[in-house]
Amino acid sequence: MKFPKRLGLIFCSLCLFLTTSGTLAQEAQETPSASAWQELPSPDVGTGMIREPKLLSVGSKFHLVWAGTTSQIRNPELMHSTISGGDDEWKSPRAPFFGQNKGRVRKVSIGKTRNLMAVLFQRSLRQGNDAYEVLLTFSSDQGWSWSSTIEIDSYVADKTGGTTVSVAGRQGSNRPEFAMAWAREFGNIRAANFDINSSLRPEGTLIGEHTPDAPKAEVGALGRNGFSVVFNNGVGLATAHVKALIGKIEEGSVFLRGRFGDFFAVASLPSGPSRLAVGTGRTIEAFTSNELSWKNDSQAGTLPFDASGITIEADMDERKNLHVVMVRTVGKKVELWYIGQRDKRWGEAELVHAYDKETTIHGFDIAATKDYALIAASEGFKAKFFRRRLKKK
Repeated sequence: MKFPKRLGLIFCSLCLFLTTSGTLAQEAQETPSASAWQELPSPDVGTGMIREPKLLSVGSKFHLVWAGTTSQIRNPELMHSTISGGDDEWKSPRAPFFGQNKGRVRKVSIGKTRNLMAVLFQRSLRQGNDAYEVLLTFSSDQGWSWSSTIEIDSYVADKTGGTTVSVAGRQGSNRPEFAMAWAREFGNIRAANFDINSSLRPEGTLIGEHTPDAPKAEVGALGRNGFSVVFNNGVGLATAHVKALIGKIEEGSVFLRGRFGDFFAVASLPSGPSRLAVGTGRTIEAFTSNELSWKNDSQAGTLPFDASGITIEADMDERKNLHVVMVRTVGKKVELWYIGQRDKRWGEAELVHAYDKETTIHGFDIAATKDYALIAASEGFKAKFFRRRLKKK
């Protein structure tokens, strides 16, 4: 059977259109979308540096702490600054006064209760770059002043550059409480809780070991049930329970088997719950816990790339939606990506920034208020900050 010449041309054009459309659709999945993010200037540190930036949202204000220097400070100290609402400039950065020098800061974490903020930070000691101490400090006035530091632990680890630290706050019915986790030698993870009204120094309890290729531990609040510490032990994601007030800490046990690397992050509110973002393949999922177990939210998001080798950080807004920043290495260059939720349903992944030259990221984080999401990423001496307005219902 022969087709009329005109029909043949139409048929060929249709085949070409479908083939081209399919190719374009496939390329669209791999091609970054246009960014809706606004780049903000860094806090004014002169010729200083910003490393290991950590963000915390309190009301409509963002708090930033980092290991940094200024033109006058030569060894990295704990630094703090804030930015409010839709402002475009950070407040002048300040190094908290602890009564004595606390330089050589390596790692930082920040958490909150209703009226308190806590910073857990790690610094190297003069004995060597692999000798560390972990210190805790509090603020009850939005970071204007900080308490004297409390020594949580000191040790010699098997690596330089610092090990993981994490802190989160829980607002109990009687009083606030914090829990923290940190890694010692050979990936051994310890956890402790701190009752703000107690005069006892927190004592760390061994809860497990993280796998060498995923050196992180994440603490989240569970409301009345205390805290959960999540880490990758090589078999999968494990969770350890820190009981409220009494301080009993249970050893971590695997609740999600698989190969997740550093593609997991915990975010929580002081009254609970905790929410966990975790990715495998081209999928990102969320789990929620206000009890002792983690429940899959049964609504997965789609990634335009494979989660393998990607590191993430996450925060949760007051509507309990997750906001995730991802650091992706493409060849020798780096990309910052974002994916977030609205009504607890994942949206599309967005390219926030693509570095135009070979870059190493020295810490990054994300925080969200009801109106904005803010990302911080350190390149060593410099840091970049990006903000976008969140869509409302």
